[in-house]
Amino acid sequence: MNELKELWLKYNEYTNKLSEVLGRTSNIVGEYAEHLALQYYGGELLPASEKSADLTGPKGKLYQIKARKLKTGTTSQLGIIRSWNFDYLVVYLFGYDGSVNYALEYPVDVAKEYAKQNDHQNDTLLLQLRNFRRSKGKEVKMKTPIHAINRFKKRIGHEITESELQELNELIINDDECVELVKWRRGNDISVYKINWQGLEFYAIYFLTEYRIISFRNIEDEVHEDLGEYWREHDMQKLWDKE
Repeated sequence: MNELKELWLKYNEYTNKLSEVLGRTSNIVGEYAEHLALQYYGGELLPASEKSADLTGPKGKLYQIKARKLKTGTTSQLGIIRSWNFDYLVVYLFGYDGSVNYALEYPVDVAKEYAKQNDHQNDTLLLQLRNFRRSKGKEVKMKTPIHAINRFKKRIGHEITESELQELNELIINDDECVELVKWRRGNDISVYKINWQGLEFYAIYFLTEYRIISFRNIEDEVHEDLGEYWREHDMQKLWDKE
């Protein structure tokens, strides 16, 4: 009974912390999806009262963000559409453990194919998750550091926080003395750095275009001759399950 009480208190503690950090509405799943979309597209989140869109991108495109956290084997209503005054619908599906199973972007004309009239509210339309076809959506690759953090734990054998990952990014950007460029070729957007940090030595795979680390390799691992191999390796971590 005490264990159950502790779990309940912990649940509320972390739920409240998430609400405070996201700071917009009580819909934590939806707010977190909007946070991920903002990291990916850039731009600005619109007020929560805005009916037609959740995010305006740097080029003025409007994005409606929908998300669901599902248990294994279940389907669910994805959300309600009150206005089609947006350019893209972005769908995030979170797994039982909270990880992103997939994230897809649909042009508004494609999204309309999946909408049906809401019998309870005549001025709204329903989006059913089971109706969506992944093949018609464009993959939204995460720019969150989750993949890199997981790679560090798996390949280097230690855990790092998001702030520590950012510290490693800054070491590369600032050309710190603990960082050594190992591999780079003109025309490639990937480079490989050897880093000596906190008593650990490892390779960091760095995406030059966005100034961020995308993965790590153990110092004993061979550095790919073809830097494109790192993208192919990175893309093996799909954001959705296979059809």
